[in-house]
This record gives sequence, structure tokens and C-alpha cells, in this order.
Amino acid sequence: MTTPIFLHMLGIPGAGKTTFINILQSNWIGKDQPTLLGFDQVMQSMAEYKAMDDKIAAFAQYEIPAREQGYQILNELMAKKRSLLFDNGGSAATHLDIMNRACDLGYTLILVSIKTPIEIAKRHVDQRSIIEGRHTPMQYLEDRAKKIENLIRSYRDLTPHFYEIQNDGLDVSSFEKSCYNLTQTLILKFGSQAA
Repeated sequence: MTTPIFLHMLGIPGAGKTTFINILQSNWIGKDQPTLLGFDQVMQSMAEYKAMDDKIAAFAQYEIPAREQGYQILNELMAKKRSLLFDNGGSAATHLDIMNRACDLGYTLILVSIKTPIEIAKRHVDQRSIIEGRHTPMQYLEDRAKKIENLIRSYRDLTPHFYEIQNDGLDVSSFEKSCYNLTQTLILKFGSQAA
């Protein structure tokens, strides 16, 4: 029997977590690709959210229901021992409990932290709001940066499979290359394990 993987992203909104996950998914080799779960994706799939033209109001109304639904989906996937790619910033201390539970269930834990200056992340959040209509309140960036910083040591202690990528925002192709290089390492190391 293969051991499922649980890859949890860490980083503030606009850091590049989804970019990393997209590169990993598009390069994954094996018959069974890990299941992607992200609360933004859960919210964007909600019919009620999609029906609202005002994405700021839609975010305010559906952020919490999407998060609740996301945690329910996460629990169901973990109960089935599905390999997971969790596109989440990791700012909630409860995620340490989730990761410990995953370890107890036999998952191999992988953490990928994307470090980005807040000013760069703000620019990314602005751009995706305009281009994708994906709203994130700006006050989340500093708040979540502090929370993640307070938790990072505890996350590091969970697994020997802790990776970090810098995204300085100056060279997109350089960041994407760093993402690609790490995804290749992860696929070689864990790809057959997740199958």
C-alpha cells in the first residue's frame, strides 16, 4: 500500500502559493494526482458567489461558508486517505492540529513556504482582483504574515520535508523557475508514493 502525501502551502495572500500548486499539478506524473483543495477555489465554485457581480460583497458574504465547506471537504478527503495539495496560507494555529492528525493517519507531511514581501503581495492581490475578480482584503496580508511568522517554527518541527521559496516579485520567470525546480524535486521524491 502506498503512503498518502499531505502537501500544505504556507504564505500570505498574493505570495504565489497557487502559482506553485498549478506548476506542481501540471507536471505531476503518475496515475493518481493528489486532490487539490483551496478555500478560494471552494468559494469560486459556489453558485451564490458566482451570481454576485460585486466580488467584495461576495467575498464578505461567502468567505466563512466557503471555509466551513472547505474544512468539511478536507475531513472527508483525509478520512479516505487521499493524497492532498492544500492551497492555504497556514495562518490558523488549528492547521498544526490538522497536520498532526494527518501524521496520525499515516500521511507523509510536506510543507512549502512561499516568502514574499508584503508590498509585493499587495501588488499581486491588486492584479488578481482586476484580472480574475478574486478579492482579498488588504488588511489580511499583515495580519496573516504575523500569524504565519509565529507558527513557522512549529510547522518546521512537524516534518523533515519543509521547503521554502523566495518570491521577490522582481522576476516572474525566476520565481516560476524556482517553483518548477522544487516541483520536480517533490515529484521525484513523492510522486510514486502518492499514487
